[in-house]
Amino acid sequence: MLTEDVAMSSVTEGPPRAGPQRAALRSRGQFWTPQWVAEAMVAYVLRGGATEVFDPAVGSGAFFRAAKAVAQRLGVNLSLAGTEIDPAALGQARQAGLSDADLADVRIADFLLDPPTRPLAAIVANPPYVRHHRLSPAMKGWVKGFGASLTGRALDGRAGLHVYFLLRALQLLAPGGRLAFILPADVCEGVYADDLWRWVVSGCEVTPELMDRLRAKGRATLLLCPNGRSKEELPEAVRAYLDEGEKAGLPQRAIMKARSPWYRMERRKVPPILFAYLGRRNARFIRNLAGVVPLTCFLCVYPRREDPHFVAALWKVVSHPLTIANLPLVGKSYGSGCIKVEPRSLERLPLPPAVVAEAGLALCSRRRQLQLAL
Repeated sequence: MLTEDVAMSSVTEGPPRAGPQRAALRSRGQFWTPQWVAEAMVAYVLRGGATEVFDPAVGSGAFFRAAKAVAQRLGVNLSLAGTEIDPAALGQARQAGLSDADLADVRIADFLLDPPTRPLAAIVANPPYVRHHRLSPAMKGWVKGFGASLTGRALDGRAGLHVYFLLRALQLLAPGGRLAFILPADVCEGVYADDLWRWVVSGCEVTPELMDRLRAKGRATLLLCPNGRSKEELPEAVRAYLDEGEKAGLPQRAIMKARSPWYRMERRKVPPILFAYLGRRNARFIRNLAGVVPLTCFLCVYPRREDPHFVAALWKVVSHPLTIANLPLVGKSYGSGCIKVEPRSLERLPLPPAVVAEAGLALCSRRRQLQLAL
């Protein structure tokens, strides 16, 4: 959804970076979608077999242009549909190369207040990022009621308009349909995130029937875990699979060379705390209430004591802003605030004494080397 006074170069090369035009875009929550991103999103939703792509905020038509490009590469016929609140934006879409036929099924309507009345098999969107303080009192009241009616409880008032676009899209998504949204980090980190994702996953359950459907579609549903068994004890198909790995020289590679046998998987107990070791703004500690065991994307933190009260108190200490501020002391900076912390370095993270005391814990006394008498 681009405003009328945005130059055509904004549609094809990116939005204005400063000035009144940029301010106008921000006030309406409008951000440019790179073509390669749009094409990747469209390609994903079409993998479900959909024959129509729906964009709830068509704007200058980035996803429509991407859909036409992907459909041409795949050799399929594809319908385009959507909604757009700003009629002038469709003029920008035409200037960007879309025809009247491409835009024939676009309604001038508010996706939240006047949504489609049918299920949608493929939805792609870069929704309007309108912050909560830019919403009118009437709109704030409406989205609060909408969120409560859908999720069972009102989301925190700081949720922006993009959150409710996501809720509406999920409400309209057909069974087996696919959705691709561009969303900011606050969707996962905001004060409302727990309530939002609790509702999103409430209908998700891994059942034998689901596994059968995935296998029927040729999807991978098994994870090889031959721990505790010698190669001779494994099924013939698995032995043949391991033979292929040996022929490829896998047993001589650095990590697998240190394992015995080489195909043994690392086994770890569930860590009570996870640490996102590489991040620009949000390097943080996570209380592992879900009981997951990460592969490579997090560091596992194992406190010296395992009682729940101690772990909860320690998590508060390491998550405190003053502790997080000490990460640059033990990590490596990669520019623009990006910090990477290695496992051994994380063990040296300074814990502010005042924060430790506030959590009801005590710092361990450091061992000192004895001085030898001369």
